[in-house]
Amino acid sequence: MEFKSNPVHCAASAAEVLTFLAEPGHLAELLPQDRFTDFAVQPNGCSFKMTGGIPVVLARAEDPPGGVKYTSAKGTPVKFFLVVHAEDTGSASPACTVHVEGEAEVNAFTRMLVEKPLAQVMDALAQALEARFS
Repeated sequence: MEFKSNPVHCAASAAEVLTFLAEPGHLAELLPQDRFTDFAVQPNGCSFKMTGGIPVVLARAEDPPGGVKYTSAKGTPVKFFLVVHAEDTGSASPACTVHVEGEAEVNAFTRMLVEKPLAQVMDALAQALEARFS
C-alpha cells in the first residue's frame, strides 16, 4: 500500500528542512499531540504510541537524494517506511516544496485498519512542517 501527502510550501531551504528532519527528536514537534503519546527519542530513531495504544518504533534509514527516510522497526505491528522529500523552489528567498510519501506491507484486512490513519499521519506531518517553517 502506497501513500502520499499533499505537497506543502515551506519558507526555508530544502537543506534546512531535511537537516531538521534528520534529528528523530524533532518529529515530536510535528506529530499531532491528540493522536500520539509517549514519545521517546532513541539513539537512531524514536518511538511513540498512536491513538488506541498502537506502538510505533521508527529508525533512520539511508536517505534518498532530496529526502529523509524512516522505517518501522521491531515493536511496530505494521512494516512501513516514510520519506520526506524537499525540493527548493528556485525563488530568490529560501523556499521549498515538501511532501511525505511511504509504503506499508499489509494484507487486505490490515489495509482497512491502517490506510486512513497512515494517510492522516502523512498529511499531518506535511502540514506541521509547513507551519514550522512558515
